[in-house]
Parts: sequence; C-alpha cells; structure tokens
Amino acid sequence: TSKSWSNVIWSASLQHEFDDHMVYLSASSGVRAGTFNTGALRQTQVATVDPERILAFEAGAKSSWAGGRLRSNLAIYWYDLKGLQVFSFLPLTGQIGVPPQVLSNAAGSRNRGVELEIAALLTDRVTLSASVGYTDAKYTDYVVPLTRGATTTQVDFSGNRLPRTPK
Repeated sequence: TSKSWSNVIWSASLQHEFDDHMVYLSASSGVRAGTFNTGALRQTQVATVDPERILAFEAGAKSSWAGGRLRSNLAIYWYDLKGLQVFSFLPLTGQIGVPPQVLSNAAGSRNRGVELEIAALLTDRVTLSASVGYTDAKYTDYVVPLTRGATTTQVDFSGNRLPRTPK
C-alpha cells in the first residue's frame, strides 16, 4: 500500500508589554502525520489513517507585582481538531478471539479551557505556587459503524467527552 500527504502549517501571534504585564493572542495550525495502520489484519480493514489537523487559538496575560515577588499567568484556549486519530476495536465476524485494535479517523473534536498559575516568592529561598485548570473536550462529529451479525448500525459518539481528558 502506498499513500502520501502534504501539509502546510502556520502560526501568528500578537503580544503587548507594559510595565510588569504582558498580554498576548495567538493562532496556529498543526498536523499529526498520516500513517499506515499496523493493527489492520486484512486489506478490507482501515489500511491508512489520514493526518489529524488542528487549529489552535489562545489568549492570555502574564503579570508581575511587588517587584517580581508575585507572578500570575492566565491562558484561555480553543482547539478545533479534524480527522482526530483514535484507536477502536473491530468486531470479529464468525471468529473467536480478541478483536483487532485499529487506528482510524474520527471526524472532529473541540477542546477549550482555561489555566491559571500564581507564584509568590515568600523569602529568597521559599516560593509558594498554585495552579488550576479546566478543560472541556468533546467529539463534535464521531459516528462509528457497529456490526453485529448481519446488522450494521451507526453509533454516534458526538458530544461525548474525549477519553483521558480531565474536566
């Protein structure tokens, strides 16, 4: 099997500094390369996986007070992913055993969130720091065909949270 992909990625940002504070905006694109599916056992299974593409937007502020003894960072982000690469199990038809796990493309997901970090230099040798973050990551469009016997149905995972993503 032969397959090739080409991609163009870009990045743009604005930043403004004043006194002990800085604000920024950024936008960028990215790509996770397409690949061959080593989990596919037969040619009829997914043989290649297309690239995963992302548009990323972020805004934030970094501040310093009290002569640099108190610092804070705030970031808000939004990621829009297309062709998200996900692992899934293929059902075995008329066979016994462990179903093969294959990599395939989900249509898309949306990740958004906010992060806050605060650090205080209490003495020349002691720093107290704290951080908190919130992430909301969901599939925007992910429909998987599920075959049981001679019947195939569509299972819609759209709106479900992405696995292994804390909230």
